[in-house]
Amino acid sequence: MPTHSPRDYIRLSCELHLGLSLSEDVDGVLDSFLKNSGSHMFVWVTQPSEESEAVLQASIESLPKQRRGSSLVFCHAADEEVAKANQIQCMTFQAPDAAEGDEGVTAATSATTPTAVLSALQVYTRQCFMPTIQAVLEDEVMAQQLQDKIRQLDVALQQSSRSTRLPHVALAIHPTLEQVCANFSKEQVEKHNWDELGLSAQLADDAFLNELQATVSQWIVQIRKLTVLPTTTPFMPSEIDAAAEELAFWMQLQVELGNIQEQLNSPAVGLTTALLREAKRFVATLALENNTGMEQAVGYTQDVTNFLKDYPLQQLQAAADLEAVATAMNALFDHLPKVRQSRYYSLERSSQLLQATTSVLASRIMAILQDKYTNLLFMDYKDYEEKVHFPSVDVFVQFDDR
Repeated sequence: MPTHSPRDYIRLSCELHLGLSLSEDVDGVLDSFLKNSGSHMFVWVTQPSEESEAVLQASIESLPKQRRGSSLVFCHAADEEVAKANQIQCMTFQAPDAAEGDEGVTAATSATTPTAVLSALQVYTRQCFMPTIQAVLEDEVMAQQLQDKIRQLDVALQQSSRSTRLPHVALAIHPTLEQVCANFSKEQVEKHNWDELGLSAQLADDAFLNELQATVSQWIVQIRKLTVLPTTTPFMPSEIDAAAEELAFWMQLQVELGNIQEQLNSPAVGLTTALLREAKRFVATLALENNTGMEQAVGYTQDVTNFLKDYPLQQLQAAADLEAVATAMNALFDHLPKVRQSRYYSLERSSQLLQATTSVLASRIMAILQDKYTNLLFMDYKDYEEKVHFPSVDVFVQFDDR
């Protein structure tokens, strides 16, 4: 059976997964990786311009956000220079195809999204790390502890993957004002001294002011994409993942609204609105203050997240045995009465949350039974009663009691 050097292994992997060969330009990065200057190396596709051909770039430091298509990461745990190809692990992050009609996105140029990366990591966690631990570790206690930690990681990755689905609003600043903010300190910008900032002439420039008004109008459109969500988003229809989707939606919505509020309080946005007010262009500034729905959305979301933030769903999802399931279930039922303190989280929605949580409960019990007790029919009856029957009955009895 032919063997390959570490360098050949990396080159062949790039050709197989990315369809391109490593050029001599990245030899320095490759040498650093193989000589143990870095324990990992990222490889991605880049296309400097539409006229130029796509090429591979590499780094032992970080993976850039702006890149084309799929990417690879090579890693090793060698203490010295990498001598054999089997010391290197290769992980692929596939770029998803763009949906038809997506503005400014094509399948050929789509970059790996955060969701795709998290999904890839989750596949490795579930399908690679967990079975390997079960096969390799002989110490049952240590194996169980490590499996519990990896299961918690899996739940966290799944939660993070859901949290990337809300649109991120970035308020674009007019290039002229952006340059002013770059050239002057925050204190100088917030004084709004037009002569000092070199903006006196712009106060009488109708074309410039019209551009500013259009920019503010676009801000309102962008912001309202998020501020309408608290009152228009129904409970997620999926069965097993509905409860997790619900929690992820509200927590991420709070983060995104906070991000918008932070941008609205920034010197650049303040400079924009102050300049429009100085020029008597009040329509845009009043619309930004009154028509975005920010205050109502923030209050609504804060009220809901106060109830949901401590909802112990992850504790149930990561439960490693039936006793842990019972503990998590009791914690959930202890938390549910707090919904009475919420003004906006309705009884109907809390009922849907409870129903979705019971689906998680059922799936977790099934997963534990399938994972730990693969031969139920062949178990000693006393072991079955002690390890399976009584703990299961306890869960259902407590569920009925609550």
